[in-house]
Amino acid sequence: MNTYLLACLAAIVMGIIVGAATFVTHFAIDQSGPITLAFFRYTLAIVFVLPFAFKHLKKLNNNDMIPIALLGIGQFGLLIILLNYAVQHIDPGRVTLIFALCPVITLLMGAAMGADQVSIRKSAGIILTIAGVAVSVGASIDLTNTGTDQWIGMAAVLGSAIIGAICSVLHRPYLQRNPLLPVSLLSMAAAVIFLGVLAGFEGLYSSWPGYNTIGWKAVLFIGAGSGVGYLSWLYALRHMPASNVMAFVGLGPPTAVVLSAIFLDIPLKITDGFGFVLILTGLYIALWQSQSRKPD
Repeated sequence: MNTYLLACLAAIVMGIIVGAATFVTHFAIDQSGPITLAFFRYTLAIVFVLPFAFKHLKKLNNNDMIPIALLGIGQFGLLIILLNYAVQHIDPGRVTLIFALCPVITLLMGAAMGADQVSIRKSAGIILTIAGVAVSVGASIDLTNTGTDQWIGMAAVLGSAIIGAICSVLHRPYLQRNPLLPVSLLSMAAAVIFLGVLAGFEGLYSSWPGYNTIGWKAVLFIGAGSGVGYLSWLYALRHMPASNVMAFVGLGPPTAVVLSAIFLDIPLKITDGFGFVLILTGLYIALWQSQSRKPD
């Protein structure tokens, strides 16, 4: 199997884990602050990555360590804080739909920085994946609720999508000249230190978070999943343009829909299936051009 196909498989894993983590987050988000949940998420992710990555830390380029750490704070700190805040304040449909704009933002930023190329085929494919997300989650969006909290929540999701796009584009050069595992470890470690400081203002060190049994299981799943998901994301970024990788975020919503049907007995709708077909079609169109030339 060639490197490009492996990168596609890694991006698929990332997209599925994003959807699963979004679904499971709802079981824990009301039991602690958004920063505290993010802190536990990446602390557990580091525990997963550390045994594989620690011995490779010396292979990092010293000049790259500070930029990698700052990107980690953005990707694994600020992005998740904003996303967790949004999940607390607006309905999941809006969160999913707005965050699905991330591939478009990534493509535009990549093109502006000279790191990607805008083509009609890729643009059409990415737009089709967003349309698939819209079809799938559209019925669950409460359009009657547009209070101040809703606008702030939507701004938080948009902010997280912009941060994700920036970090995806900027991470790639460092991944291409440094080993994957230590980059991921340094990124998440910097984020954990950052989150650990902020979590103190949510009372993390004055009282232990009141997660119930289901909440702790959710935190453990999210932490382990994040370790696997972000290793997959970074591997894909190393071998594919950032906009191609972020297009796979579109797999998150159908994953969450399927999990809701399995665990919450929420019936599947025709629009769910149609939306999934649109997402897969969009991914094929966006990626087909890349397959026809030598992979990056």
